[in-house]
Amino acid sequence: MKFTTTILLTIALLVCQFAARATSLIPEVINLKDGAVIPAEVYIKHDPRAIGRSIVERLALTMEDPTGKEDFHTLNLPPEKIKFDPMTQASIQLYFMDEHITEIIKNGFLNLHQKPELQRYSTRTEFRNSIEEGLARIQLTKTLSDKPLDPINILRPKSVILEFLLPEGQRPISRGGVRYGNIVAVFKDSVKDRTSYTPYDSGAIFSSPYTTDDRLRKEVRPLLGRNYFFKPQHPSEYFEAQIWGTLDIEDVKEFWVPENISPEALENLKKAGVDIFQYIEEKVGVEKNGYYKDYHRTKGIQIFHAENNGSRCTSHYNIKK
Repeated sequence: MKFTTTILLTIALLVCQFAARATSLIPEVINLKDGAVIPAEVYIKHDPRAIGRSIVERLALTMEDPTGKEDFHTLNLPPEKIKFDPMTQASIQLYFMDEHITEIIKNGFLNLHQKPELQRYSTRTEFRNSIEEGLARIQLTKTLSDKPLDPINILRPKSVILEFLLPEGQRPISRGGVRYGNIVAVFKDSVKDRTSYTPYDSGAIFSSPYTTDDRLRKEVRPLLGRNYFFKPQHPSEYFEAQIWGTLDIEDVKEFWVPENISPEALENLKKAGVDIFQYIEEKVGVEKNGYYKDYHRTKGIQIFHAENNGSRCTSHYNIKK
């Protein structure tokens, strides 16, 4: 009897989880036509996470499956499809410098609209907006905002690296990501239903009209609902994932740090209440003058165990308005 009750409770919990996900989708976003604008009242009524989940779900519902015969980006080369399970064979990671630990614990992970100084090559809000609307295939707003706490800017995606946990020879090795920082945040599976991805840095590619260019729009994928990716036939530093909506410490599964991390930085990172591992850094590419441009990081030994891993919730209300 007890066993039967446990099974029934488990089934009920799963039903509730699926129902909660279904009700969290926003019809005003899901039903938009390509190029249409998200109504302003959506940002008043709904949480940025729910809006982001709806944007990605809309991609899944409206997207055609590319085939090997279609052009890959601007080259007339067929992509190679490689199957993967997005829940067990994909890892979403963000690299950051240890000098930002305290701010991230306090405010969460911010995008370039919330912290324009993070932009390496351009502070043009219009440029970033065109990229993000290209990813979403809809217009996020009629009026741009420079306020970090504006819901539209909280919604905007945080660009991260997508790693594929596949056998050697199938998995593409990320390159160039080390320039973004010496600490790796690995995110929980719970963010995957509001994650899109591209087989390259989205900021380097989106220069043509996204709503009319079928080649580009077919390369933006929802992470869930598509069990394969395209292996580029041309050089690409890494696959980029875009997490839509609020991204906090509570979304982090674990941190990876270098062996030589400073004691002060490590103590600061422990305050996040998240498990910490050392990472192993593999050299990638050809050595030139004793220097490797690219490295690939994988998880090593655990050096800190948090009792309530990832339970801390950060607040965006600490950000300067």
